[in-house]
Amino acid sequence: MSEKGQREFDFMSEQLKKKPFYKMRWFRKGIGACALAILFGAAAGITFSVVQPWAKKQFGEPEDPAQVIVVREETEMEETEAPQTETAETEAPHTVIERKDLEISDYKMLYRKMAQVAESVYPSVVTVTCETSNVDWFNEVIENRIQTAGLIIAQSQQEYFILTGSHAAVEAERIIVTFSDGTVADASLQKRDAATGLLVLCVRKSSLPADMDGIAPAELGVSGNMKQGEPVIALGTPVANNSSMSFGMITSMVEMPVVDAQYRVLNTDILGSQQGSGILIDLDGKIMGIIAQSFSSDSGQITLTALAVPDIQELVMDLANGRERPTVGIVGKEIDATIAEEFHMPQGIYVRSVAEDSPAMHAGVYVADIITGIDGKEILTIEDYRQEIQKHSPEEMVKLEIKRTSVDGYVDMEVLVQLGR
Repeated sequence: MSEKGQREFDFMSEQLKKKPFYKMRWFRKGIGACALAILFGAAAGITFSVVQPWAKKQFGEPEDPAQVIVVREETEMEETEAPQTETAETEAPHTVIERKDLEISDYKMLYRKMAQVAESVYPSVVTVTCETSNVDWFNEVIENRIQTAGLIIAQSQQEYFILTGSHAAVEAERIIVTFSDGTVADASLQKRDAATGLLVLCVRKSSLPADMDGIAPAELGVSGNMKQGEPVIALGTPVANNSSMSFGMITSMVEMPVVDAQYRVLNTDILGSQQGSGILIDLDGKIMGIIAQSFSSDSGQITLTALAVPDIQELVMDLANGRERPTVGIVGKEIDATIAEEFHMPQGIYVRSVAEDSPAMHAGVYVADIITGIDGKEILTIEDYRQEIQKHSPEEMVKLEIKRTSVDGYVDMEVLVQLGR
């Protein structure tokens, strides 16, 4: 091979070598970036070291971001107390139950508050004195005075109307009413109900001083506390002493059938007397019952019983207005659906007794008859029966629909009754 060809061959066999990394473009840029970072870091450090003392001097130390300060409104009590510096964090609210034994002072305070409730009702409570006189074997006059409690239930422009349960007022020669302020006046009998023994007296306002203050009729409203175990206060003469006050509770409530009606009787644990009278009120001062000892079923230890006010409210208003109430003369018991199904009896009013010389007796109504209707209206309850009878007046004729037992079962009958008074 010639020298020229040898050189050309050598040129063609020459190899390419890699460029060193420090000559690469990316290396040069990285070095430049690091240099700039160092430069800026140095500048920032110098600036911070210069500016920080000046900033502290101008603005003070910065607050700790982890510390929470709650600002709340101060109360009058907190303003007088020393500031608390133990902790700045608020504590979660919690209930603290502290047991405290009752003291004698607590017992006294309770009775004082109950007495205050009673005193708020006293302006409506009066004392009724019934006077009678007899002549003994020696022609000497003997005067009898019987005192009982009464309740002012209404008033008109001329009169006050007073409800009481004194049987002595029917035969009394003189009836005297003493009001809560001490005023004394004569009264007259307005009307009496034989079934309950309740009666209403009238006192003429013209016989009273014109400057009487605080005397007001009681509200015979419905008490929402009429239930077993409810505390009650007895006012009037529960133990035959004037202006007495006793505390207790309702022990039971029973349905008491009377002639042509049925009333709830409130039994209490308050000791009384057979001549006791007055009213029962709840701890809100609402009148719950009128004391009526003739309805007491306790033959041993005597406790107070009362007729529930909601049941006698209509009766009392009729007595005050002098309205004649029609009567049939039966004492009945409801036969509801359960009893009717169990004993295979019709629903209605089972006749338990018939009053002597009553319209029912003269019309031929017998014990064990079941009244199912009056003048074509179905009768299922005592209240149905009472309302239907009270729609009429004495001397009117009504038709009783009756089911009477026979050998073949119950037979339907109709009985015409002329209502009494």
